[in-house]
Amino acid sequence: MLLRKKRLPNETEAQFNALNHQPENNDHIANYILEHNGQLPAQPMFEKHPYKYTEFELGYDKMIIGTFPPISYIYDNTILVENGINQQKRPLVPFFHGNRGSMWDVLLIGDCFDEILMLDRDLRRKELIDELIFRFIRYDDIIKFTRRVKVGNKFSAEDKNLYNIIPNIHMVNDVFNKKDLLAILFNTSTTFSKNIKINKDGLIVVEKDSNVKSFDLFIRTIQELGYKVEFRLENSDFEVLLDWIEVSYQNRNLIQSNFSYKIIFKIRISNSDKIVNEFYAITPFSPAARGRVELNPIVSLWLNNNLQKNRFDLLKNIYQSFSLFSFEEEYSEYKNFLFSLNHYQ
Repeated sequence: MLLRKKRLPNETEAQFNALNHQPENNDHIANYILEHNGQLPAQPMFEKHPYKYTEFELGYDKMIIGTFPPISYIYDNTILVENGINQQKRPLVPFFHGNRGSMWDVLLIGDCFDEILMLDRDLRRKELIDELIFRFIRYDDIIKFTRRVKVGNKFSAEDKNLYNIIPNIHMVNDVFNKKDLLAILFNTSTTFSKNIKINKDGLIVVEKDSNVKSFDLFIRTIQELGYKVEFRLENSDFEVLLDWIEVSYQNRNLIQSNFSYKIIFKIRISNSDKIVNEFYAITPFSPAARGRVELNPIVSLWLNNNLQKNRFDLLKNIYQSFSLFSFEEEYSEYKNFLFSLNHYQ
């Protein structure tokens, strides 16, 4: 499966097909940097996602799904470390969202992430994994391989510049098989705004630059695998407000009108009318979001009701409520908060 296929200028179809779209590692990029005085490749190469961990197997009932890390991860490659190349450009933590740590700032309590950054760099990754285990959360990214498009002469960290995407099918299969999965937080999604699109084949659109989101890529991957996807709206008492609607071209207007400006709703995945799994999707704005997020009705309403707060406070409340999401009564305030943010036009 290859999403958002795009050839480089003057690259023929035969040349594109001859490339290794799924490299074993990223040593080919590191070697280029080593041989070219620390410079990144003039033409982007296919990259393999650099991060993984297995400690989530200790147990989880929630997931966070992102996209793909900025190119700074490459400077942790052993080839560049051993040769001392651009070590000042390495991420703060050699782990998911380790480049600047904006997600960890909102997921962790208080100044916990700042305290982790005071540790030796080699210990920071373990501390973040311990924090995920403590919260019964697994983190993973939907993209396994990709080739970026440069902006000018620079490698941009924006998801809209990720093309030739091969999804993380192993992770998707884990979602299918994780029957006790309560919720997935997608750190980017078109359902937070009103950009969700469905093409004439009934597939979630990811070709548009504004639709390269972890949620949309995840749903599109499931559809490409031949599964049916449905959404449902509920209230904080889990009463049905709008019953299951299949993601299809016929239902495109219903989907857009009812699942725009939403923070939480339910997803059902099925195959030949056999239910594969159901879970809640939580879809806030990105921790790295720039621009006019405050104009979003979810954010603007909350800020109007919390005049001493800012959008960072809101995002922190969303992430920490997600980390405590549960059907148990003693945790009801957290799921109630998430449902309270859904905006209905």
